[in-house]
Amino acid sequence: MSTLTLAQARTIVADHLDDNDASNPNERWSTTQIDTALQYALSKCLDDYLANGGERFDVLASKTSTTSGVCDLTTEDPLVVKGLSVQFGNSYYPIKANKTEDRGLADSTSRTVQVRYVPRMAIPTTTSHPLVGSGATAYNSWYAFDHWVCVQAAIFCAVKDAELRAELQSLNSELMGTVLTHAHVPRAMPFPVSRGWHSDHIKWVKDTWTASTKQLVLVLS
Repeated sequence: MSTLTLAQARTIVADHLDDNDASNPNERWSTTQIDTALQYALSKCLDDYLANGGERFDVLASKTSTTSGVCDLTTEDPLVVKGLSVQFGNSYYPIKANKTEDRGLADSTSRTVQVRYVPRMAIPTTTSHPLVGSGATAYNSWYAFDHWVCVQAAIFCAVKDAELRAELQSLNSELMGTVLTHAHVPRAMPFPVSRGWHSDHIKWVKDTWTASTKQLVLVLS
């Protein structure tokens, strides 16, 4: 479960900025400004974590493709699609991605597909909800990541106010190092995966990808 709620994150950011005096809280940075900074920070920290191979936020979804090869992920609204596996018999076999310009012929067979993806994240609108989650449901976050988001948000506020806070930069480096050291949780050697004709001849490409529609398509190559 996420370690911080939105209310707790706001307080931590204000504390980092020395703007949480009980008699006059948010004197310099409003709650709206802090929330804007938290959204920026959550996006940046997630991007950095994923760029370093982070797996803790990975989600698996079982989908069924249409006879036009379409696999609709609009409900999942993924930030990143990491991979697809197609079911044959009782096993799933990984398939590779093709470039959109090398799309090929759409697969006309409806298939059961397992999609590994990272959901898009936004800070909640309810103060009691987890900072890293979907509504009241927490994602698989942990203390170091949540506090890294808070420090990044404080740095963003300080920069916007033309302040340089060396202690925040130092703390940011410490937390980033801690988070990225544990990008792979749990640590394990990859298990050998069987390959067959389906791994070589079925691929997936990004199809319609708009604000309201997220679709992949299975193709034959």
